[in-house]
Amino acid sequence: MPRIRGGMRATRFMALALLALMLVLPATTGQGADEEPPVEDLSHSPWSPAADASFDVVIVFEDGFEVNETEVQICSLTKETCVAPVTAETTDDKTYRVTIDIDTDPDERLGFKFHVESSNGTEYKYPTADTEEPGYEIDTLGSDYYFVVDIKAAPSEDEDDSPALGLPAMVGATLLVALARRRR
Repeated sequence: MPRIRGGMRATRFMALALLALMLVLPATTGQGADEEPPVEDLSHSPWSPAADASFDVVIVFEDGFEVNETEVQICSLTKETCVAPVTAETTDDKTYRVTIDIDTDPDERLGFKFHVESSNGTEYKYPTADTEEPGYEIDTLGSDYYFVVDIKAAPSEDEDDSPALGLPAMVGATLLVALARRRR
């Protein structure tokens, strides 16, 4: 039977090489799934869109974070259904925007999440279990987390859509009356 040269030394080398490979691979593949991307700002408008109306979602990443692609997944948290992810368009190096146009019912709860691929291949999901984004409620659907958007009912034809004049109009009217009396 032929003998392998190096014997114990070759075995140790192989063991060290395998250990190094096991330590390096997790750092280059799949990392980030439980981490958040560096987000500077997140918003959507209108805040409570009407049923069957579109709304914009904007995410801004911190300076220096390079992105290959950002997709937005929209789901009905009420009906537990999702539509195909939409690729967000970049407006500059760090701002990504997508317009959501989805058929919804009044008082439905929608959710949106991001799938971000950085320039180094790291993939992120946002939000995560640890996300705390001011002003946003986070809910789950299956094992994924979503930012919640509450859909409001469209105003009925009986409701007046004109804005209420309120306090600014009353103050303005009072000032006009006071100025008119002064000039007499």
